[in-house]
Amino acid sequence: MLFVLRLCSLLIGLIALPASAQSRNIVQEMIDAINQTRYQNGLGQLYVSDSLMRSAFFHARDMAERNYFNHYTPEGWSAEMRANGQGYPSFLMLRENIGAGIYEPWQMVGSWMNSQGHRGNILAPYARDIGVAHYYRGSAPYRNYWVLLVGAG
Repeated sequence: MLFVLRLCSLLIGLIALPASAQSRNIVQEMIDAINQTRYQNGLGQLYVSDSLMRSAFFHARDMAERNYFNHYTPEGWSAEMRANGQGYPSFLMLRENIGAGIYEPWQMVGSWMNSQGHRGNILAPYARDIGVAHYYRGSAPYRNYWVLLVGAG
């Protein structure tokens, strides 16, 4: 019941973005940056998965709203559990990058590409699906929260 109430509260609220973000689609910019990076490394593009987009959004928002930064929710929900809960089919692989404190998509991708584990997630050769979210909360410790999910369902 607590999970259902928490999920409902996540669905009800609206994203608060800084004024500069309102005229841009920074989530699409992030998807483009990821696909450009994959292309530059000889890999195919990733295709947007609605269920991964929802899962990424709920996690980014949850981290900002509840002031934590972790791959697991305080209740212990993993990326796989959250994606499955949003209807992502049984998957062969699912990888997650999280980031905070950076607003610009290309800067976030650059930061991830300088980390071996995050780079490996972006360049996973069997990945075909992507879900990305950015959530801004001015009173949160990092203000900007990113979640990237790549998978093969």
